[in-house]
Amino acid sequence: MSKKYAESSYLGNTIISVIMFIFFFSGAGFIYKIMGVQSPILEYSISYLKIISFSMIFFGIYTTSVSIMQGVGLTKIIMITGIISNALNILLDYLLIFGKLGFPKMGIEGAALASVISITAAVPIITIYVLKYRRMPFKINFNDVIKAELVTFKQAVSIGFKATFYSLMFCVVFAALFILFTKNIMGIFTNDVSFIETASKYFLIVAITMFPKALNIIMGHGIRGMGDTKWMMYTQIFGTIFVIVLAYILLFHFNLGLMGIFITFLADETIRGLINMFRFWLGREFYMF
Repeated sequence: MSKKYAESSYLGNTIISVIMFIFFFSGAGFIYKIMGVQSPILEYSISYLKIISFSMIFFGIYTTSVSIMQGVGLTKIIMITGIISNALNILLDYLLIFGKLGFPKMGIEGAALASVISITAAVPIITIYVLKYRRMPFKINFNDVIKAELVTFKQAVSIGFKATFYSLMFCVVFAALFILFTKNIMGIFTNDVSFIETASKYFLIVAITMFPKALNIIMGHGIRGMGDTKWMMYTQIFGTIFVIVLAYILLFHFNLGLMGIFITFLADETIRGLINMFRFWLGREFYMF
């Protein structure tokens, strides 16, 4: 059964990833215009999103491979792959943003391209590991993936894995960096003082959002580890509806523009984080569904 779940997850997540790519690539301009983004940031944002959307094509394969590794307890390769991907991203950011060592100076497009390359490079590393590692309790066959039933994928969606406290640690560190060195970080990419001042407000919201997001991730994985996988599906449905409604209100009734979107994400992560923490405290014996 685990083999069927894995194969159907590869197929289902790949389909979703391709749909996401088509949506974000073709609708980049529409998305940012709805958010209220204006020139010159609008053009930069559209260009960035169109390039970064290519990484979504392989995102389903990557997340499925990571989930399989977590499920069988082989987490070291995930850490190694993450280190390689992040190191490559940092190197390519330097080369492509600033045009060093003979590479073209691409600015924000270079940052997007660097992310796409580093993310894509991680996919074959961890996927080949899944397919070839001898200690895997089951073997995945490419032909079986193509023939997999999406009904099994729907069942696999509700399966979660154990969370790790490292999520909170990383979020706290990066949040502190964003808060303390916002202008310094922005100064790496641009010398435009007005742009840095504007972006600093959004950086602050992002930094604050990391705390409830970490809480949400940790509690969510804890709930899945207890076996109550349906709870997370229901809270995710609630979160999706909440984001759509609140974003609409803040955008079109309060005219907050892009700031309204950031506030919406902060509110969503905070509310779901608290709800999931309450559910986790109730323990394994409590099941509402």
